[in-house]
Amino acid sequence: MKRQKNRLRMLACTALIVAVSAGLAWAAARGVTDKQIKLGLVLVKTGPVAALGIPNGQGMVDYMTYINEKGGIHGRKIKVIVEDCAYSPAKAVTAAMKLLAKDKIFAFVSPWGTAPSTALFPIAQKEKIPLAPACALSTTVYDPFKKYVFAAGTNYVDQSLFIVDYVVNKLKIKKPKIAIFCQDDDWGRDHVKGLKMAQKKYGLPPVAVQSYKYNAVEFKSQVINLMRAKPDVVI
Repeated sequence: MKRQKNRLRMLACTALIVAVSAGLAWAAARGVTDKQIKLGLVLVKTGPVAALGIPNGQGMVDYMTYINEKGGIHGRKIKVIVEDCAYSPAKAVTAAMKLLAKDKIFAFVSPWGTAPSTALFPIAQKEKIPLAPACALSTTVYDPFKKYVFAAGTNYVDQSLFIVDYVVNKLKIKKPKIAIFCQDDDWGRDHVKGLKMAQKKYGLPPVAVQSYKYNAVEFKSQVINLMRAKPDVVI
């Protein structure tokens, strides 16, 4: 399932590139020549979640290499320029501005994580540059509508609904008490929203919510509170 999701994200990003570059044809565009398309990848290579960001980024680079080996896109080879944001919104903005000013990329692909990706939304709109976050599935990606931001994947609200459906209908846990340990941003808030919708749907006990800041590294108090809640399922 995880591999399939990753592949779908890769294909969604590729479809974005194909669609836009095909529309451009031979017209001049920033980051596009008759032989090359320059893409900027704002990834997590360092910091507390590097263990997740590194393989995600390597998968993206490998897939772009695969496309090049197959002839590229309309004869154009993809040049990938990677910048590390360490999962910091501020560093993501700095990386994005460098990719725009110095590297003159055509599009941002795979800004990793909701918090860093959200920080790039205004830049994408102002600079009119495509932004395809692979690991940011908050409903704020498309609500309100943003012309240059492309969603790829099932949003977090629906993900939470699917999880509870699985717990109730597949695991057969009757009236489960659900707790969620989530990030204090659009990512976490969407999951909480989905769980509260599922709570109403199935008539479940109130959801126990514990949250943390994106750069937190200590979670003792949240763990104690979760233990006190005595949930049947923790998300």
